[in-house]
Amino acid sequence: MSTQDNKDHYIEIPLSFNPDHFWEIYNERWKDEITRIDRHYLQRIYLSRILVSLFVFGFMMSFIQWIWALFISIGIVLSVMHQMKLTKELRTMETALNAKREEVEVWLDDLQQTSEFRLLLTPDHFTFFQDNTPHEMLWGNCASYETNENYVMIIGQGDGSNFIFPRKAMNDSDFFILTNTVEEKI
Repeated sequence: MSTQDNKDHYIEIPLSFNPDHFWEIYNERWKDEITRIDRHYLQRIYLSRILVSLFVFGFMMSFIQWIWALFISIGIVLSVMHQMKLTKELRTMETALNAKREEVEVWLDDLQQTSEFRLLLTPDHFTFFQDNTPHEMLWGNCASYETNENYVMIIGQGDGSNFIFPRKAMNDSDFFILTNTVEEKI
């Protein structure tokens, strides 16, 4: 159903938001970051095992030949330096991901305080209502959008608002209408 067919055509979609729907979406979007963090943890574990082996082997070789002990000591120093680099990168990535999660938690706490949600699609704009408080965005002010089988995300220009609508927050026909309208308008 196209909103351009009739200039007075308005589509109202009732929404029922559940914070778990948003966590599913955000965890899917952050999957790459979570995977990188897990890989860093595994690299640190393997590097620790190599360090222990080098310490033991270096101690044993120091009794046999000093040149072997020197090479092993250099290997230990390089491994420790790499371990420190991995630790720093890991802390940076975890801090960034935790900051994103805290921001989403605050937003979802505010969302839980709201009892009614509606979305109004018009030929010129869409309006998202939270307890009768309208949040309006002209279709021309939308920079882009992202859709998949789980959600529709409308991204505003510059510092504009972003809107994310989970598929589970509406029935399938409304999700189809929303997806088609967004693809048509943006």
